[in-house]
Amino acid sequence: DDDGYDDIIVGAAYDSAGGTNSGAAYVFNGSATGFTTTKSAADAIVVGGSGDYVGFEVAAIEDYNGDGNGDAWVSAYYGNTNGAATMFLGPMSGTQNINDAFIYIDSNYQARHIGSAYAEVDDVDGDGRPDFWIGAPGESSSSASTVGKIFLFESTNL
Repeated sequence: DDDGYDDIIVGAAYDSAGGTNSGAAYVFNGSATGFTTTKSAADAIVVGGSGDYVGFEVAAIEDYNGDGNGDAWVSAYYGNTNGAATMFLGPMSGTQNINDAFIYIDSNYQARHIGSAYAEVDDVDGDGRPDFWIGAPGESSSSASTVGKIFLFESTNL
């Protein structure tokens, strides 16, 4: 929230805030006195539908859109049944649905679990914004049923 204090995001994939095993990601804004980290004190929450397992992986990232606020990746392990990697722009507040993300990436194939891991990398495509590696451990190849893959997403293509 660009107030000079660190903020945190916490994933709770088995939370039932949006239905059975919907999962959730809770955002807590820092202050001069630190954090209050009870669910009811969250400054923002991202929820999904039953069985989405939102918050399986979360990651705070640099300012993606240049507005001075940090942003966040939030995964949904079974989002859209295949998994989903989503980006939310900061500052975040209130309750948001995983489907309302600024960026929503899902797999075309069942149970690929895209978004199970994230890594921010230097600006590969030269546009001044960070780029990302995103994992999909259930991704398969022609010779194996589940070998897993990582994908580089350049910000110019997101």
